[in-house]
Amino acid sequence: MREQRNLEIEAEKVKQEVQLKRLQLEAQKTAAENRSFSDNAIETICKPAFPKLPVFNESQDSIDAYLLRFERLVTSAKWCKDVWAISLASLLKGKALETYQHLSPAETKDYDEVKDVLLKCFQCTLEGYRLKFRNCKFLKNETASQFGNRLKNFVTRWISLAGCEETYEDLLDLMLTEQFISACDKSLVLFVKEHDVKTFEQVVKLADMYMEAHGSQIRGKVCESRKVHVKENHASLELESKENDARPGSRVCYVCGRSNHTAKDCFHRYGAKKKDREPELAKAAVAAKEKLIVVEGSVEGKNVNVLRDQGCTNVIVRSSLVQSWSNVLQLGE
Repeated sequence: MREQRNLEIEAEKVKQEVQLKRLQLEAQKTAAENRSFSDNAIETICKPAFPKLPVFNESQDSIDAYLLRFERLVTSAKWCKDVWAISLASLLKGKALETYQHLSPAETKDYDEVKDVLLKCFQCTLEGYRLKFRNCKFLKNETASQFGNRLKNFVTRWISLAGCEETYEDLLDLMLTEQFISACDKSLVLFVKEHDVKTFEQVVKLADMYMEAHGSQIRGKVCESRKVHVKENHASLELESKENDARPGSRVCYVCGRSNHTAKDCFHRYGAKKKDREPELAKAAVAAKEKLIVVEGSVEGKNVNVLRDQGCTNVIVRSSLVQSWSNVLQLGE
């Protein structure tokens, strides 16, 4: 009886040892599989099947095109998105790298956050793409098709960031909003942008609120057109001439830059010698002790006092005594 009991105990020990050995083998197998998967993942990340991207050069590369190429590469290589941000950081330099370094440790791990900051840094925003589209010009050695593709890319990104559909109504709303804002002053533009409105009707409504609150009209970029007035008589021409002469900076020579004469009277214009370029100054004086010759006369039937001067070459009449300059001109002729 005792021997049978010992045999049962011995058999139970052997059974437990076999079970323990089986568990150890299963654990080793699982660890080996995990190690193999980790090695394959590291090899996939560190050794992609695509060529390595060149470092971003802000003077030659466009940040949005560079990021698009980077995303296509890592997507095709099936990289884990958790390593996109750190992989992109190794390709940055200059202004882009400085912007990346200003991010917090948590933000540097988020690729979408890094991408958004870089796009804003290089003005790849709604307003930035709008300005790029409006100010786009041919680059050196650029073909017409390449220039057209750049224009198309700018306007497509502008429309996309504006959040509008590619329909006639939405595009019309976008154009109206842009034109309206471009005609307003800076204070109103700032007021509209602070409220982040999306439609043209909302922009107009905010502008009305702004005008009502400030109690004034919109002070926009007014285009002052030049008006040509036809004078009816000689007196109005004389008045206009006096107003122009009184305007500051109106009598400036465009040849030598001086303000005591105009270009038509400039000595530099005719190649005069240096000593002849200075205008001659003349002085005149009236002896107060001598009695001036004053006689009686008439102007258009009105009795006046006339100062006789034998050296005078022009006749000067008080303007209040002349009703119509046309008569005077006819008499002078």
